[in-house]
Amino acid sequence: MPAVFEDFNLRFMYPENWQVVERLTNEESAGVTLESPGGAFFAVTRYLDRSDASGLLADFEAGMRKEYNEIESAVFAWSDAGADEVACDLHFYCLDLLVISRLTVIPHGSDLVLLQIQGESREFDKQSVVFAAILKTLREHLQQRDRASRD
Repeated sequence: MPAVFEDFNLRFMYPENWQVVERLTNEESAGVTLESPGGAFFAVTRYLDRSDASGLLADFEAGMRKEYNEIESAVFAWSDAGADEVACDLHFYCLDLLVISRLTVIPHGSDLVLLQIQGESREFDKQSVVFAAILKTLREHLQQRDRASRD
């Protein structure tokens, strides 16, 4: 049975053996981080009243570059991404391990939803189907909210 996260106008399912490791809320954003048993994580943050998806992605990537040396970046496109979504993969080494961090920004109403999906490369690959499933349930919820607001 999957667990369900529902707060700050976001809802998605995730594996019940994953743990909520951090929740952040302030005037500008609210977010949660989920961690897999193998150490990969799925973080989602809703930025309130922000509309520049490419700018948010660039800001987040710049912050990562300050934290880690020699980051390689590549544009990424989810197969089921919405037209306004932007995403990139960052590859870097931490403690001699190759780490993949996939950043995705989803515009939603007057807000932006930022996803950071990250793990050591083998764990990232192992969890890729789970990451996609979590994201699918999040996208479905956002689409339902869009339809409800139009009705």
